[in-house]
Amino acid sequence: MGFDNPDLDLAAAEEFVAAIDAIVPAHPQIALRKVQITPAATHLVDLVQADDTPGSILILNSALVTAATPPAPNATFAATARVCGRALIAAGAGYAPTLAHRTLIGLYLDSLDIRRRYDTLARVVRGYRTWLDREGLSNREGQLDPMAALEEAFLAVIRDGDSASRTAKALYQVIVSAVYRAG
Repeated sequence: MGFDNPDLDLAAAEEFVAAIDAIVPAHPQIALRKVQITPAATHLVDLVQADDTPGSILILNSALVTAATPPAPNATFAATARVCGRALIAAGAGYAPTLAHRTLIGLYLDSLDIRRRYDTLARVVRGYRTWLDREGLSNREGQLDPMAALEEAFLAVIRDGDSASRTAKALYQVIVSAVYRAG
């Protein structure tokens, strides 16, 4: 629905479809019922629950993807992947954010030589925060935002595949494991 809009930026529509093709077949837990392009969405891409039937509706905001004012290259793919990642994280019944902390701490400790693992707690925590920042996982306050980290990791693995970072792959696995754990 909405793909026939003559004002639609074709590159954005192609990115939207490419992201769906890359994600939904591999992750049926997202339970996508309908895809549409409409001005009803509030963001570039939204995922909303349908009121009348099970499943979600993935919406590309047609007001933000016109030929006259197209989004930046790859912005639609990235927004679609993040929204689908958020839906998959939700399908994991809240396990993924908690597991993300544990996984990241484990990755950080594995990156240390044996002497530094047994440093003072203050130095280990300071080192962990520096590592989070270097990995691009900390927010402005220097803290981990687990949902943002999981969404970015999901995007990185979908977009980059095998060339995604070790950290992104580990967080992606956290998402998938949480979904299977939730059953």
